[in-house]
Amino acid sequence: MARMLLDISQLPQGVLTYTNKRFFDFIEGFCGKDEADLLSIQAIRSVDSFLFIEDVYSIFTVDSEDVIEIQTRCAFKNRNEQWFVQNTSAINFRNINFVCGIDYHLKFSPSLDKVEVLCSCGSTSSLVLAESDNFKKYSMTEALLSIPLNVFDLRDKDFFNFIEQFCGEAVMEYFELLGVRSVNSLLGIDDIFAPLQEDYLELVDIKKK
Repeated sequence: MARMLLDISQLPQGVLTYTNKRFFDFIEGFCGKDEADLLSIQAIRSVDSFLFIEDVYSIFTVDSEDVIEIQTRCAFKNRNEQWFVQNTSAINFRNINFVCGIDYHLKFSPSLDKVEVLCSCGSTSSLVLAESDNFKKYSMTEALLSIPLNVFDLRDKDFFNFIEQFCGEAVMEYFELLGVRSVNSLLGIDDIFAPLQEDYLELVDIKKK
């Protein structure tokens, strides 16, 4: 099962007391607007109510126009009309390991075609770097080894810019499509390239790259 690593030092004090608009604003800022809307439609208005939900994505089995609208933002279909949820580790509590003070380093292969993200908690995630002119451009510069110290704090646009710089545009677009918006969410996925083995229309262009 995929596990999401969460550095609780990033959480604001008093987060367990957040309710209603303050709670949704926190979820939107920490996880994204799609996840905030997903909780809102289920009337999950506080951390307490959230902890009682085993799988927040189970609502996608409900035949409702409002649910389907959110589902189209959180998932995509293959040619067999089967839905694939982009990032199930994003807000499912059962998939979270709380790790305080995450320490990490990146290990590049000698050929610079693969990088391992190593966490002090023992988790490892591998990334295959794109074979493209864009990647080669950066692989031969000192920028490849200039990983920002705040890489675990990068989210959304900053995270995607980082991935594009170090891994290439195709990898960035792939992460964006899967809803992987931070290193923490990336480490929570067992096999980041598994969806590429499926017949999803949204991935056709990325596969060509």
